[in-house]
Amino acid sequence: VPQRVGLGATLSAVAGVLSGLLGVGGGFIQVPLMNVLMRVPVKAAAATSAFMIGVTVVSSTLLYYANGLVNPQVAVPAAFGVFLGSQTGSRLARRVRGRVLSRILIVILLYLATTILLQAFGIQVPGAR
Repeated sequence: VPQRVGLGATLSAVAGVLSGLLGVGGGFIQVPLMNVLMRVPVKAAAATSAFMIGVTVVSSTLLYYANGLVNPQVAVPAAFGVFLGSQTGSRLARRVRGRVLSRILIVILLYLATTILLQAFGIQVPGAR
């Protein structure tokens, strides 16, 4: 049973703002938020996050498209790749233990946080813009 639902909803709203503002899915915020603060198992948090990202993406995409900000030459191939990748990822998630998924998420978050921090101080990171 999820805990601290009110806090989770409030922080999810903040994650939604960041997702819309930055054009990111928000899963890197939502999954740890649900897992740590709301005590949702990591696999359920990932699945719930994927559902919420779908809702966020639909609303943001409509607004971006209406404002002429979507480049179909980039969006169509990217959407195809994301569709295939998400199908593969959700199938793999069924076979991987929750603890392993948590560790993978930790490594990714540490890498992203380190990259952003280094860039904020003007340090060039190979492979990052």
